[in-house]
Amino acid sequence: QIQIENCGWRIGSVDCTNYAEIIVEDNASLRSRIEFRSVSDPTTVHTYYLGTRSNADPSLLPELTTVNTEFEINLNLEPSFGPLVDSTSYDVGYIVYDDRGNVMNKLVNWMENAKYDITRPEVVIGYGAQYSSIANVGGQYITDTTKVGDFKIWAKFGSELVDDDTPRTPKIAIDRGGTGDLTSTNMRPVTGNKSKWYYIYSVDSLTGDNPDMNSFVDGIATVSITAAVDYAGNTIKPATNNTFLIDTTPPTINNSSIETDNSAITVTFTDAFSSDVYNTSAGSGALEVDDFVLKIANGTAKFAGGLTRASPTAIDLSAAWTYKLTLPLLDTIPDGQEVITISPKVEEGPPVVYHIFDRIG
Repeated sequence: QIQIENCGWRIGSVDCTNYAEIIVEDNASLRSRIEFRSVSDPTTVHTYYLGTRSNADPSLLPELTTVNTEFEINLNLEPSFGPLVDSTSYDVGYIVYDDRGNVMNKLVNWMENAKYDITRPEVVIGYGAQYSSIANVGGQYITDTTKVGDFKIWAKFGSELVDDDTPRTPKIAIDRGGTGDLTSTNMRPVTGNKSKWYYIYSVDSLTGDNPDMNSFVDGIATVSITAAVDYAGNTIKPATNNTFLIDTTPPTINNSSIETDNSAITVTFTDAFSSDVYNTSAGSGALEVDDFVLKIANGTAKFAGGLTRASPTAIDLSAAWTYKLTLPLLDTIPDGQEVITISPKVEEGPPVVYHIFDRIG
C-alpha cells in the first residue's frame, strides 16, 4: 500500500487534510511511477506507472486521485512491468507529480533490499518433550507413538536448518479415532523464535473401541496446521510428518498351551500397535523368567518346596509374541486337577513396578 499526503501550512501548522491534489501520469514528461531495481543487478529495473492500469481491477482503489488516500497496486496489471524473480531482493522507489509539475522523488533511499517472496513456506511436524529431540541425525523428523498423558507436538516452519518465521499464530487440529477430535486451537511459540511452535496434547485413558460412539479410540491421529503465513503473506504448504499413533492399551496374553508332559507352557501376547513385548518401558529388552508369575491351584501338586507361586525356570522366544516358559518341578505327581495361571509380574508399590511392556511403554 502507498499513501500520498498533500500538506501545507495553515494557521501556523502543517495541515494534511484540507489540501486536495491532482496526481498526474501523463505518459509524457510527468510520469508518476514506482520502480523496483534488482540489488544484485542494478541495471534490471521494473517500472510500474500509476493510473495506467487502475481501472482493470475494480477491487482496487484508484491510483490517481484528488484526495489523500491509500491505494493498492497490482503489478500483474502492467504488461510492461515484467515478472519479479522469486527470492530476489530489490530496492524500491517512487516518483510522483502533481498537475503543476511539482515532484516528490523517492526513487532512491526509500525501501531498500526488499525481498520478493512468493514461495509458500513448508511446515514439518515433530513429536517429543524437547525440540532438540524430534529430529534424527539424517534430518528426518521422528514420527512417534503416545500413551496416556501429555504429548508435545511441534510445528517447525522451514527446514530443519533454515527458519521461516510466521508472524501469525498457527492453529492445530487433530483428527483421531472417536468423536473427541481437537478442533482448531492456537499453538504456542518458542521464546524468541517464531519458526518453532508447539502444543501440549493430553491423551485420555478412557478409550473405547467404537469410533462412532466413544470419544477416544486408539489408532492413527492426523495433525493439521492452519492460519500461519510468512512475512510476505504466503500461506503454508500442507504439513508433512503429520500423523502419530495413540496407544493406551497394554499388551495381553491371548493364548496359552501346555506341553503333554507338563514341562512347559507356551504363551502368546497380542497388541494392536506394537511389534513385540519388552521388559522395559523404553520399548527394549528381552523378556526374562523374572518377568512372569506362575500360580498353581486346585489338585494335589505344588511347585517344588510346596510353593503355589513361582517364576519359570527358563524362557525361550519361539517367534515374535510367542514365548515358551519352562515350568518349575512339582513336589508330587499331579492328579490332573491342577490349574496353572500365567501373568505378567507386577510388584506392589509405591511405586508399582511393572515388568512387561509394549513399544510405547
